[in-house]
Amino acid sequence: MDLKQELEEFNQSIEEIDPDFFNFHILRFDAPSTDEQLGLLQERCNISIPEDLKDFYLQYGGLERNEKYSECYLEIPGVSKVLKLLNSIGELASLGLIDGIKHSWGNDRWEFEEDEFFSSAELQSLNDKYKFFGLYRPDLERAHYLYFDQQGNFGELFYDQDLFDDAETELRSMLLKSPASLDFHSLLKNGLQALLEFRRDAAE
Repeated sequence: MDLKQELEEFNQSIEEIDPDFFNFHILRFDAPSTDEQLGLLQERCNISIPEDLKDFYLQYGGLERNEKYSECYLEIPGVSKVLKLLNSIGELASLGLIDGIKHSWGNDRWEFEEDEFFSSAELQSLNDKYKFFGLYRPDLERAHYLYFDQQGNFGELFYDQDLFDDAETELRSMLLKSPASLDFHSLLKNGLQALLEFRRDAAE
């Protein structure tokens, strides 16, 4: 089954779960990226972008919510959008995981300020070792951050603004060893399935 078919089935399931407001929760692909755009993105990344993610960018571009006001969504910005954010002052500081988390909170996340919980060197190490490329969230209080590591494996980090201890514990272990063990397709499939569960719970 290809990703296009999986997305169609996901959107159909969302419509069945919430026939009145499904339009807020379905997902759509962005415009495909180009080789030139991918080259520019790789220049901003100190580790190789995995081939599966490159293929996704070239074929599908990205994944985005159908309605920008939806609070429950999965999002993988297309390369053109990422480059624009990287080139805009006050937006995405780097492709690093910590910078990606901060950006999703308007770059206002005090826990990730230097020497609050992590030293400057530790924050830089996490940004260097793990690259953020998307997220999914059940609401605006928490999110699962999608990343790849130096070996080209994929993983996700759960962050709840009221449960920072859990994220801190995971991040400290990531300083020592990468927990990433998934391929791109498995990670994306897990995210789509989680969104369906979120919507089912909300509809009950």
